[in-house]
Amino acid sequence: MLCYVILEHGRCLAEPTRYDSDLGWVLRHKLRFEEISGLPCLIQHYTRVTARNLRSWNVQALLVSGNATEWDQYDMTGFGELEWIIDEGEWPILALCGAMQLIALLHDVPCGSMGRLPDGMADPDPDYKPGMLKEKGYYPVKVVQSDPLFDGLGQQPVFSQWHYWELKAMPPAFARLAESELCAIQAIRDDTRPVYATQFHPEDYSEEYADGKRLLSNFFRICGF
Repeated sequence: MLCYVILEHGRCLAEPTRYDSDLGWVLRHKLRFEEISGLPCLIQHYTRVTARNLRSWNVQALLVSGNATEWDQYDMTGFGELEWIIDEGEWPILALCGAMQLIALLHDVPCGSMGRLPDGMADPDPDYKPGMLKEKGYYPVKVVQSDPLFDGLGQQPVFSQWHYWELKAMPPAFARLAESELCAIQAIRDDTRPVYATQFHPEDYSEEYADGKRLLSNFFRICGF
């Protein structure tokens, strides 16, 4: 059993204008995880994810979603159980986009915006954080440290990106695996356990840009599936 942990704030999930679209994305990711891993995937909000529940649900690995809500809207004390699971739990983990930022924040590592768009640089999406430097679309990343997560993907795979925040430093006991032209920390791994995090979204691969599917397959192989 996989568990897809949803980080989105409850207030955002309750908005009628967002509910249908967000649910559609979550279900799409769940089905992709199941197809690639060969295992059923349970969807749970982070507030229900405890070590006891994961064991009772027979969960073998976790995938942790991104989020649209700004971090200052969260009560960070509500992540205590998930922090223990990330730091000390027995489960392989793949943390996606905002979930990588959460790992950093829980370790008192600063995160923040990538800055303002330089003069003359086109905004890739003026409707998303206008005027801010961002990665939104399919972008190459450069693998800077060999790791089984990137097996078969070459030195510059292409992944879906949707973020204007970044890690400003590395979390302790993590190694940096990848970077991009605009964002120095694109993928990290715990030094001793199969706990990975990516700033990009491998789950949002497409037929034209399928590297995310290969990365997910690699992660599940690392998990032993």
